Amino acid sequence: MTLQTLTPTEPALKGLTRRRFLRNSGIAVAAAGSASILNTQLAGATGSFTSAATGSGNTLLVIFCRGGMDGLSLLAPVATPEYYSLRPSIAVPQQSALALGGAHSNSEFALHPAAVRLSGMYNQGSLAVVNSTGVMNSTRSHFDAQSFLEGGVVNSNMSPTGWAGRWMNATASASDHPLRCVAIGGGLPASLRGGTAVAASGFGSLSLLPWGPSVETVTASTTDLYHRAGVHPALTPWADPTLGTISQISSLTNTDRPDSFPDTEISRNLWPIARLLQAGFPMEVAHAEMHDWDTHDAMGAASTTTARMYTQVSELDTAIGAFFDYLGAAASKVTVAVVSEFGRRAYENSSGGCDHGRAFPMMVIGGGVTGGVYGDFQGLSEQGLDQGDVRVTTDYRTVLSELLSRRLGASSDVLNTTFPSFSPTSGWVGVVSP
Repeated sequence: MTLQTLTPTEPALKGLTRRRFLRNSGIAVAAAGSASILNTQLAGATGSFTSAATGSGNTLLVIFCRGGMDGLSLLAPVATPEYYSLRPSIAVPQQSALALGGAHSNSEFALHPAAVRLSGMYNQGSLAVVNSTGVMNSTRSHFDAQSFLEGGVVNSNMSPTGWAGRWMNATASASDHPLRCVAIGGGLPASLRGGTAVAASGFGSLSLLPWGPSVETVTASTTDLYHRAGVHPALTPWADPTLGTISQISSLTNTDRPDSFPDTEISRNLWPIARLLQAGFPMEVAHAEMHDWDTHDAMGAASTTTARMYTQVSELDTAIGAFFDYLGAAASKVTVAVVSEFGRRAYENSSGGCDHGRAFPMMVIGGGVTGGVYGDFQGLSEQGLDQGDVRVTTDYRTVLSELLSRRLGASSDVLNTTFPSFSPTSGWVGVVSP
């Protein structure tokens, strides 16, 4: 690669802000030959690992289960007679379901047999489930439902920004850390659009170079690029701390994934987030992906360990357990929200699966959580269902707003920006303590 020294002119720098520079400073990493960081958006770094923007020191991790998670398998309404008549071969048997015990004991529902770690968290009071959550729109399209949920604007699937992106902008400060917002598992999710975030496919993509010259050599060369004669002096203070953060990340990416994080998609995606948090990086919002929840067929018997649905729940359950185990004492600062674009239909189809539905049970786990089952589940009778689907009674934005307010300190003005034209109709759900 032939490197060219770029000499910015004054007109080009007119109106330049630190965020604009760092968002477009892929040249620094392009010179190093790393495509993975080239595609990220970096905010400015500081030497202090504190939550500069909100001051909470807390982290909200959103796990997106793409495809439409079957909520009636995850949180089975075992005391509802229609459940077993509507799902003759895939309903969770009452005798194998995991009872909801502890201080928030609930006999109306039970967890899937594969949700062993989640069951323990519920019984300890650190898991809340908000039943009948969803998007207040009747769409059953994956594309539209995901767009509504991530955009935070229910009746527009073309929102140019995401809810988390708007939150980032509304709470931005001059001392934001480059890893304030991180997404693992693919490209930049729609929820983070419009903000400054780092998106990577995995831990290796967070390193400066997966091969070739040493990190020290590349960092030194790139730093020199910004200190050459002719480079505008306004660029240097922004480039140096960002490159320093990249170097710090590179020192962590050589850490082997522990055996407690199996080689599954969700474990691979949660591991880098856990490692960065445990190392002290002040992440405020994180995003992880898990796919293959579109179970139109062959879900299998709920108690069969090799069945499709059992495997999905088990992988999610194991990964969340490993994540909190690895964090140790730092887990008290991290709250996890598990969402999906929609749930599945109340009844089993002829292929042993379930088609696209409406509501899903939104799980909130970890720091600050007040455990229990929340939400207004209308039952599975014809009157209680919404055209054959579990009726949505809690807008997912109500839960996210509560988490942003009580865990990340978002003001009412910030929430109005994050979720425009929305306000909870009946206050907070109560899944986290004030």
